[in-house]
Amino acid sequence: MPGMLTAISMVGALAAAGADVSAGRAGFGWGAVPFVAYSSDDGVAYGAVGTLYWYQPPVEPYRYALTLQFFMTTKWVQYHRVKFDAVEVADLPLRLWGDIGFYATISQAFCGFGNAVSCDPALARRTAAAQQLTGAAADGFVDRYYQNRFMQPYALVNGRWRFTPLPHKIEAFAGWRGSYYLTGDFGELAPYPGSLYARYFPDGENGLASVLQAGIMLDSRDNEAAPRRGYWIEGSLRGAAPFIGSRWTYGGANATLRGFVPLDRRRQIVLAGRLVLDGAVGELPVQEMARVGGATDYVAFGGEYMGRGLRSQRVLGRIKLLEQTELRWRVWGFRLLDQFFDLSWLGFVDAALVGYDWTDWRGDPLGAVWGGGGGLRLAWNRDFVIRCDLAVSPVESRAPALYLNLGHVF
Repeated sequence: MPGMLTAISMVGALAAAGADVSAGRAGFGWGAVPFVAYSSDDGVAYGAVGTLYWYQPPVEPYRYALTLQFFMTTKWVQYHRVKFDAVEVADLPLRLWGDIGFYATISQAFCGFGNAVSCDPALARRTAAAQQLTGAAADGFVDRYYQNRFMQPYALVNGRWRFTPLPHKIEAFAGWRGSYYLTGDFGELAPYPGSLYARYFPDGENGLASVLQAGIMLDSRDNEAAPRRGYWIEGSLRGAAPFIGSRWTYGGANATLRGFVPLDRRRQIVLAGRLVLDGAVGELPVQEMARVGGATDYVAFGGEYMGRGLRSQRVLGRIKLLEQTELRWRVWGFRLLDQFFDLSWLGFVDAALVGYDWTDWRGDPLGAVWGGGGGLRLAWNRDFVIRCDLAVSPVESRAPALYLNLGHVF
């Protein structure tokens, strides 16, 4: 699912909401703003988001929050949601959050399975010629040959129980997610005719993926939004089965290690890394195969969160060994209207070994795919981060990919 980059107006509104929290006041608060976003995969995005807060000190950052979001892009991606968050539930070290929403796209990349996929436009043109397509019909066929369209209403609920606080916090987490996949769009519930996806799945992949997940995490980060020191380690198991309503039956495991190491005394230069081992067995639809398990929800390999420079979900498989390295350098800090800003630049590399299955790798087991580039970060009071990344990959023939979004990638 796509992320968001807000316009300057959104930054100001969120900072105002943050001021309510820092003031330690009790009662209701709110924030509602329009936003603008961009990624090479989804196009220009627009929409609005609003949140209603209930503050009850000393609980931080709030006691309850309810968020509504409307999101669309010029490539007809939609992402609408209602989200709630409850902190210190019943005065226990328990945090609960949930999400109900709708996601849809008509341009999700699908190039096949394994690390040997080519996404070769010449093959798409030859396929169009074999079907005796010419002119605009041939151009449209070629554009959609490596694409899929689907809709996804979903719901999820998660809980997190804290055993020990910082500086070495230990938490257990568990939750359920249900995603109902419908191949097609509002005009036609079917794959694009003649597309590569239709060759694999002529009738699409329709049904409910009902998934349970549980795990444990260890966290010593000095700041969640923009850490300069510490670690965040987690391990989890997940599974889907008919007895919890799932059409598909599968199991998966995830282990993720994130580390943040300052390279100077003032912690202006930070080496940040994320290493992920994720595996699954059983029957998975394409969108579940693309997802990575754990406490955060993202897809790999390819796209703005894991695999920058490659088209989103270019490399699909049940087995994933993923790595990201970033060198973050804070170059300028300044105050404006009693607010503090940090400007940083960074260089990064995202790399992966991906296999389709444990007995059928579909490619070279040692054939790494990767992308890399550089970017800028603007942090407002360290807690609100705007991200801009420009990335390339040797396996992609298209122009460099640009991502404008909120927050660090990890």
